[in-house]
Amino acid sequence: MEHAFGGNFPQSLSASELINQANAIGEKIDQLNISDDQKTQLGITMGRGMMFFGQLDPMGTIWHYAGNGVKLGDANKAVFWYQPKGLATYRVIYGDLSVKDVAPTDLPK
Repeated sequence: MEHAFGGNFPQSLSASELINQANAIGEKIDQLNISDDQKTQLGITMGRGMMFFGQLDPMGTIWHYAGNGVKLGDANKAVFWYQPKGLATYRVIYGDLSVKDVAPTDLPK
């Protein structure tokens, strides 16, 4: 993400926005001064992230994205949370990419 969005989380996680950004992200990865293997790994990681988000809606998962304006590494900002099917808690991902399970009453406002 530091390569694709200048260290910021994207404005939204809509499918159309991610698809529109895919080519630009690929071009930025190609321009990096890293090995081809590292470029491949970055591409795989981005693809896995897109697949994860694509699976949430069909599974009926309740989720919220709040990453717009958040810098990568900000441990105090929740950027994404979702309720795994069958669980009472939510899984919250923070700007430093740490993950915590949180009760619904403790979710970000």
